[in-house]
Amino acid sequence: MSSIDRYDWHLNENFPSNLPKENSATHIGFFVHWIIENNLINDEHKNDLTDGLQNVLNRKITGRDFLFNFLDGKLWFSDLNNEGKLFAEYYYLSNQYFDDYVNTLDNNQNSIFEYENSFSNYEKVKKAIDKNYSH
Repeated sequence: MSSIDRYDWHLNENFPSNLPKENSATHIGFFVHWIIENNLINDEHKNDLTDGLQNVLNRKITGRDFLFNFLDGKLWFSDLNNEGKLFAEYYYLSNQYFDDYVNTLDNNQNSIFEYENSFSNYEKVKKAIDKNYSH
């Protein structure tokens, strides 16, 4: 299956040269964190990446850390279970997620890559994702 999003897609002329490459994936990491919290990750990852998943749930690492450390900076449809795939297609790929991401966080940034990779920012974005997700 195809990619949902990848950090390297964002490393182009629009990516601020003063930021570390990891900032190209903060928005992906917030979505990954939410996917993990809502048990929408695939069963293979649940079995093979237990420690990493638990570290996200316990907030020892961020979703972005998980994305880079366990998913090579790339989120694929195959990383998700069927419900996760449907939601990602409906919400993330429709660009509604990006609208919510930008509108939820401080809009005084020059680019989406400047938002801090923090649990407090994740909590803000999480509320917006929750509003779009129905079980």
